[in-house]
Amino acid sequence: MKLWPSSCYVKHSATPWYVVCIQALKPNHQHLSRYQRFTLSVASADAVHKAYQSFEANRRAWRIKDLEKVEANGEESSFLFGDLNGNWWEITSARA
Repeated sequence: MKLWPSSCYVKHSATPWYVVCIQALKPNHQHLSRYQRFTLSVASADAVHKAYQSFEANRRAWRIKDLEKVEANGEESSFLFGDLNGNWWEITSARA
């Protein structure tokens, strides 16, 4: 089933849930925004902090355009960054 012509449904193998991605409506906008981003989950909040330190130390070499501070919510932590192509990513300790 497809509700919108610009939507994409992807099943995660470990859960019955689906990820829905609706493309931005800007005509020249070919990348993901900070609200429509790729998400990578790591093992723990400590791993998020270590990843952030690595991103911060290598920001110029890795050509990271934007790097937001780590945010913590209880036992979960995350941060956002923008890549060279203008896509946004989230590194999080949250579990599905």
